[in-house]
Amino acid sequence: MLAFPHTIRLVRICNFWITSSEIGPILTLIEKKKPLSRKRMNQLTRRKLALKKESQSREDLTSELLVDAALFHAEADIRWLELCEAKIRAADRATGETR
Repeated sequence: MLAFPHTIRLVRICNFWITSSEIGPILTLIEKKKPLSRKRMNQLTRRKLALKKESQSREDLTSELLVDAALFHAEADIRWLELCEAKIRAADRATGETR
């Protein structure tokens, strides 16, 4: 799967924004998604620390690598959401329409 449901939803809202010039819904969605991704990162970080305290078997290494992958994904989600927000705000300012 190349995209996650929240990414697809955000892209659909972006399409709505492009046609309606209303940035409120998309910025609200972004504001809701960032804390969820940060919460997930915190959960994953706690899990990673717990794994480090456990024995270092091959299974633990596999689990730790999977947690690392999920952490990188959550971090990328946050960075992408921040980029979307910045670009949407810049595009809105460029059109001269204030909200």
